Amino acid sequence: MARISAQERRDKIIQTACAMFSERGFRGTKTKDLAKQAKISEALLFRHFPDKKMLYEAMLAYKMEEQFPPLLEGLSVDDRPERVLPLLALRITQQNLADPSLMRLLLFSALEGHELSDLFFQRKTLPILAFLKDFFKRGIDTQAVKSGDPELMARAFLALIFGYLQTRVLFRVPALLKRSLQKTLQTYVEIYLTGILP
Repeated sequence: MARISAQERRDKIIQTACAMFSERGFRGTKTKDLAKQAKISEALLFRHFPDKKMLYEAMLAYKMEEQFPPLLEGLSVDDRPERVLPLLALRITQQNLADPSLMRLLLFSALEGHELSDLFFQRKTLPILAFLKDFFKRGIDTQAVKSGDPELMARAFLALIFGYLQTRVLFRVPALLKRSLQKTLQTYVEIYLTGILP
């Protein structure tokens, strides 16, 4: 059997932790179970991650590196809202439907009082939020969107999309599951655009 590098082992631990914590929660996942699932000793787990905060930070960085770049690929702050917002809404939704682990991790973390959600929401450099703030600021400057607070506009847009995702993925609301994903998102975005376009 080929020997794996320390980095490969670390990545395996993070991937295993993301999967287990998103299914069982933080309280429901014991370090001995995590080590067993990752096929390592508990001592080796602690050698890579001496405390939970380090593991949370590594999980967050891993998920952000994995999920955020594809969302913003090919988008520019100079694009029109009618192009960017529907495309971004669709990408966010498709990504979270395919892999809801980050959303589940953040919800478990918030409900159980763990640090991951704090670490996530206190970051000032969330790529998607930074992009949307710049996008709305540019839109205001060029009069492509109404005057307002770019950060609040960005957060309102994300709240709209993640609110939809929660009702669809976590609560599985039948009325939403029966509707076309594209048509539902189009309606959500049109409602939003009605509020921000001049």
